[in-house]
Amino acid sequence: MRGKTLKLYLTAGLFYFSLAVLFTYPLILRLTTHGFGVDEDSPYHLWHNWWLYFSLFVQHTNPLYTNYIFSPQTIPLLYDANAFVFAALTLPLQFITKNVVLSSNLIFLLSFILSGLSMMTLARFVLKEKPFANLVAVFSGFAFSFSPYVLAQATDGHTNLITVWIIPLYTLFL
Repeated sequence: MRGKTLKLYLTAGLFYFSLAVLFTYPLILRLTTHGFGVDEDSPYHLWHNWWLYFSLFVQHTNPLYTNYIFSPQTIPLLYDANAFVFAALTLPLQFITKNVVLSSNLIFLLSFILSGLSMMTLARFVLKEKPFANLVAVFSGFAFSFSPYVLAQATDGHTNLITVWIIPLYTLFL
């Protein structure tokens, strides 16, 4: 990456992080104790993040089945509304912090940054070197990452529906 491009991405990433903190306030003050969202589905997704770690690295079992919900009966999680990409991103942090809430909250905030940066990358590719291309690209990242849909799903704690950062990257590489 050239120096100007790196500076643009770092500045935009900091901008998106600041907005994520603002839009999810007071989450930043409670990163280790409270889940994201208004606790509608947040505990459910936190459990899935914990379960992926626990099943893979403690029990050495298939994370797509569990007997921890309706014990002793084993139920499939194949058709569940779990977010395996989101949960997989929390795994390295769970190893380090040993705190599923902190790990999940950090990835939750990171998803806004990744969404903004991935849309910015797609917009820069489409706009090439047109005037104000970088400014339009940063705004595109903002509009995508903090759209009403994403913020509404974030408020409800639906990590499976806010992990949208892959869409612009998929479009770019398509």
